[in-house]
Amino acid sequence: MSAASASPASVPSSTEARAAAAAAMLCGPRDSAAVLARLGGVIGEEARALVAAWTALDRGARARGIADAILSVRRSAPLGLALIHADWIEAALAGEGARVLAIVSGAAPAPPAVKAWLERRVLGRFVAMPRALSEPAAVTPVTLAAAPPAWIERALVRAGVFQLAHALLGQLAGAGDARGRAVIASLAARLGPHGGAFVDAVGVVVATGELAAAARWGSRRAAIARVSGASLGEDAQALLAIGARAFAPHLQGDAPRQLVQRLPRGVGLRVEAELARGMLVRADPPRWDELVAA
Repeated sequence: MSAASASPASVPSSTEARAAAAAAMLCGPRDSAAVLARLGGVIGEEARALVAAWTALDRGARARGIADAILSVRRSAPLGLALIHADWIEAALAGEGARVLAIVSGAAPAPPAVKAWLERRVLGRFVAMPRALSEPAAVTPVTLAAAPPAWIERALVRAGVFQLAHALLGQLAGAGDARGRAVIASLAARLGPHGGAFVDAVGVVVATGELAAAARWGSRRAAIARVSGASLGEDAQALLAIGARAFAPHLQGDAPRQLVQRLPRGVGLRVEAELARGMLVRADPPRWDELVAA
């Protein structure tokens, strides 16, 4: 489906892209293209796609879509605030006085304008979260951040384990069986509690066959690139980091930031950095159903 015929709801867009698209449309449909032509990067691409989708609608539907976008970006506190990990909220409120804490939490009254200003100052850095999952099987790139944080961390680590197994088998191609077993055993020992899962993943990838494995976990060349630089055995979050790189190509719009906000702050900051690295290896990503099979 082309951007021009896509439904606005189906166009991945970040909060910044929606704000830019709405502002451009307020200049008039004819002038919006010229306004957005100056905006580069992913935000510019998303904003132009959203404008194209709005432009294809009838006048009433287009007006409603723009109004909804304006309302969403003008909110003083993001929707789904309860899904943002408490670590992030605590960090945002650090250094604030007791009165501010009471107003933002709703424990103390304040004029609406004052409350909105404080919420925007403290919470405006966060993006709206997805709606809560109706069932675990409903995890998609859009709803991923609604899953429980512990489940997300397990999924990231599992993805890292399979990417490592897939990459290693590519590097061992042509090596003798004895040497291959020795390398796998040595790496499993360095992975500590995840060593057993790694050995199991190697068995699954081998049994799958090279062509089918590439269809499930991406090309081996891409897997090797994702694993590159990981300090296995030294970095306790190495597998999680590799997994985040594997998830990255599937996450668009606000989804990367939503995922980061859902996790404990220390983990989220690491995932944020690795998602950015993962976008450097966008080709041949693992299949989504493999990533969320945890």
